[in-house]
Amino acid sequence: MLYVFYEQNETHYCERAELLIKKLLAKRPNAELLRITKEVTHNGSSSFNIDDILATQGLFKRNFILYLAFMDDVFLSFNDIQLDNMKQSKHVCVVALHEPSSRYREKISKFANKTFVCNKGYNRQKYQMSDRHNIFAVVNVFKKGNKKDTWKAFARAKIEGVEGEAIAGILFWAVKNMILKKDFKIFSEKKLKKIAIRIPELVHEARENSQDIHNALEKWILNEL
Repeated sequence: MLYVFYEQNETHYCERAELLIKKLLAKRPNAELLRITKEVTHNGSSSFNIDDILATQGLFKRNFILYLAFMDDVFLSFNDIQLDNMKQSKHVCVVALHEPSSRYREKISKFANKTFVCNKGYNRQKYQMSDRHNIFAVVNVFKKGNKKDTWKAFARAKIEGVEGEAIAGILFWAVKNMILKKDFKIFSEKKLKKIAIRIPELVHEARENSQDIHNALEKWILNEL
């Protein structure tokens, strides 16, 4: 599914897109939210790849909500196949961007399930969501193989209120992407496959024993990573 929001104001915030995400999360409380912004991806210089994201599944094979927020240059560079993959995906893809030219709008309309125009008719304060969903920082340091920095990023996400299962999900997603891309510079293939098995086990064990998933993840990062 692909929903595209055109923001007419000079802002990097779209109320209607945030409201849709809020409703989607209410309907799917166990869904993972992947919020991608220039800040999260270090101004677009990270290894973010839409094909890799759409090819993966979330933790326990759940689908996720992808929010591409004001990555205008990235989204407008997608080819027809990539846009069609977003439309046909079982994941929900939400895109907010500044209103493009008529040429781009015509192209997008061919693939978007629905497009919306954002304006001043919505109360920003009422629907604004916390930046705590930007948990790609955990992934960025994890991929560098630094245990101490990974623990620091994890601790910050925990303090900011990110649920343990969401952190587990984003790490699981990152590991699967690294395996698919054969990125074995930091972790060996054997190590990554072991991690891909271990993360779901941690969540399952925590649930089964009514334990805090945060604590299970923290012990894993400090003792097994």
